[in-house]
Amino acid sequence: MSLPTPKKCLPISLSHHPKLSPKSAGHIRHFHNLSVQPAGDWSFMGSVFPEQEWHDGLRYQLATMSYAAGLTHYHRLPAIRGPFKTLFKRLIGKMLHRDVWGYWYLTSQGGVACNPDLKELRKPWADPVVRENVMYSGHLLLMTTMYAMLFDDDEYEAPGALTFVHDPVYYGLGTEVYEYTRTTLQTAIVKEMEREGWLGVCCEPNVIFLICNQFPLIALRYDSVRKGTICSEEVLKKYIDAWKAKGVDFSGDKIQADLYMVQQGQALPFGEIAMSAWAAAMFNTWNPSFSRALYATIMAGYLTQKPGGRYNLNSKPVVETILRLSRDSSLPPESPQFFQQAWESVKTEALAPFLRPGSTRELMPTKPIFGCIMEYVSEVGPAEHLAGLLKHADEVFTPRWNKGGLYYERCDEVVDQDGEWRFCDAFTGNVLVAYGRLNVPDGMRKMYETPWTHEVLAKTPWIDGLSGFEQGVDFLRGVWDEEVKAMILTVKSWSGERMVKPVVRG
Repeated sequence: MSLPTPKKCLPISLSHHPKLSPKSAGHIRHFHNLSVQPAGDWSFMGSVFPEQEWHDGLRYQLATMSYAAGLTHYHRLPAIRGPFKTLFKRLIGKMLHRDVWGYWYLTSQGGVACNPDLKELRKPWADPVVRENVMYSGHLLLMTTMYAMLFDDDEYEAPGALTFVHDPVYYGLGTEVYEYTRTTLQTAIVKEMEREGWLGVCCEPNVIFLICNQFPLIALRYDSVRKGTICSEEVLKKYIDAWKAKGVDFSGDKIQADLYMVQQGQALPFGEIAMSAWAAAMFNTWNPSFSRALYATIMAGYLTQKPGGRYNLNSKPVVETILRLSRDSSLPPESPQFFQQAWESVKTEALAPFLRPGSTRELMPTKPIFGCIMEYVSEVGPAEHLAGLLKHADEVFTPRWNKGGLYYERCDEVVDQDGEWRFCDAFTGNVLVAYGRLNVPDGMRKMYETPWTHEVLAKTPWIDGLSGFEQGVDFLRGVWDEEVKAMILTVKSWSGERMVKPVVRG
């Protein structure tokens, strides 16, 4: 009996289309798991401060999950539209919960922490986006604008698509409802930029942070390309000119200021790496030469190479000592011998509790330094730095798997007795390590420079029949190979219980 002639195989090299690693797929599934938790259930996402006052707040976690998912869809799995679209919608829905933005009613009164000259509190207001608070509104704008760009869907332009319901039970004169669309939200933010002389929008009252204003600037770019306007170019020019008038130039190898205090009329440096690294990562969108020039300055002394290619993150006392020791050496600051000398010199100081200003017992929470550095390194840093930091997270932090999702357990210890960085907040453990692993070099920059348009998406094949990650399937490949006119799809069930029926469209 003769055997049938085998069908000719397409000349596809899967090496040109690398699949997601199990850990990368695990990060996406963890995002999904968090997005489907019942309303009010913020398991794994708890902050060190009440009232969402710290850098690990729910708004930052939800927004950055969206950005990491967007980067994954754009660069790695562009044909997998349905599941990512569903994930985005759920994260945006979570962002509209009062748990996430309700802090603003009290914060809107102002305080001496951000305005030392304040003598009387302002009358509070509940609307979280009408004025100031770009630390929330800017992220919501980028989430919804990225959604529109990636999926060519103007769902959030419908009247009341972004509705804030302020309905506390035991105070107030009744329910307050504030309705916006994506466009009216953008208009409110641009209006605030203009009110502040184009320096940006205040986060907390009286303070304009560079980092928080990067996200609406990116959103304006996506929207302008989709609609064929020059709004983004005009606003960015005014923004750059406004800071230049305050003596801050976005060039060279140093961030000259991290914030502007409105009432005091002062542009000031923040003096720590987390916010600088986070901002520098986003600068790579509209000012890549500046972002790259900053890398050596920002990162100097913070990383030490360990055996096996791992990189440790050093605490500030160690960093300062390493820079002093390495000043006249031909060896780079990351060399292990500098760390050992520095640790022996400042161990007691590095292990001492860091107290809140003016307090003799209250500890000052640590910022998400490791995670913010991961974002920056993943965007512009050397591959060995990124791989080394991921190795540190895997070996020194505590990775956990839950329902097929990967995250890193919270740890409040900053460094151990050997100087190894152990601090892992919820933002870092849930999102920022994942962001670093899922991003590609210049990932945000490439999306900024070449956002998808209606024309691009209309002519690009994609895979239908994939409703969402709730099907129990992880998508490891999903890309159209234009050269051989073939769709490449690789899926894996994390539970062994589900099946999908993909259909190629377009």
